[in-house]
Formats: sequence, C-alpha cells, structure tokens
Amino acid sequence: MALAAVGRPTDGPRKARLVPVLAGAELNSRPSKALGWETPAERLTELLATAS
Repeated sequence: MALAAVGRPTDGPRKARLVPVLAGAELNSRPSKALGWETPAERLTELLATAS
C-alpha cells in the first residue's frame, strides 16, 4: 500500500498523519504466527466479544 507522491504542496502534514494509520491497518490485517495465524484485528474482535 503506497501513497502517491502527487498532490498539493500543503498535503504534506495530512499525508504525514495518514502514513501511521495506513501502516497500522496493514499490520493489523497481517496474520501472525504468535496469534495462531489469526490477525491482530481478529484476535481483538474475539477478545472484545468474550469480554462483554
């Protein structure tokens, strides 16, 4: 998932805030061996469902 380098000169701060969000979304959708090949998002959803 790459950001386009095209845009207005004032887009820099907006893109700087967006990069960590995109990185987090990519990492949370990636399966992890430590989680039994579940994604962190799946594990969190499961954990929150059992907590309520």
